[in-house]
Amino acid sequence: MAKNSGFTFLEILIVVFIITLLSGATATGYTGFNEQKKLDKDTQDMSSTLELAKKKARAGDKSSLAQTGTDYSTCELDGYKVKLLTATTYQLAASMCAPTVGSCPIVSGCSDVSIAPYALSSSVTMSPATGEVFFNNGGLNVSGITSVVFTNSKNNKTKTVSIFTSGAIETN
Repeated sequence: MAKNSGFTFLEILIVVFIITLLSGATATGYTGFNEQKKLDKDTQDMSSTLELAKKKARAGDKSSLAQTGTDYSTCELDGYKVKLLTATTYQLAASMCAPTVGSCPIVSGCSDVSIAPYALSSSVTMSPATGEVFFNNGGLNVSGITSVVFTNSKNNKTKTVSIFTSGAIETN
């Protein structure tokens, strides 16, 4: 009598089940990892944008306004803002004011000039959804919201960017 040296159907079924189980666990872990990286990236981007606003305000820098296509060189720089527009978008803006002498594109008072828009990754939102952080010209005073909480709806994790009146920015 000849002996079969192949695998039984039950053995093959068990191996396929184990492979499916392991690949499912790996895919779930990978998705969680990606969602955490989205949250980390968005909080880091916000921190970097706040630092940029602070540095530009301290330096009185108007150079980034050239990209807007309008000449604001004769206007007075009041400071820089990070404006929260919706739960998923924000922008870096310069607060420009009409000069006491001379003319500029701003006829009277102050106006915000958008420099760069930002959008959060899918599944990430921020709270509050609206508001602003303002760094005055010279960067010595900071006003507005004091923290932004980022939430990833897929893994229910949060991170916070805190803004202190001293100008310090902290992520945790």
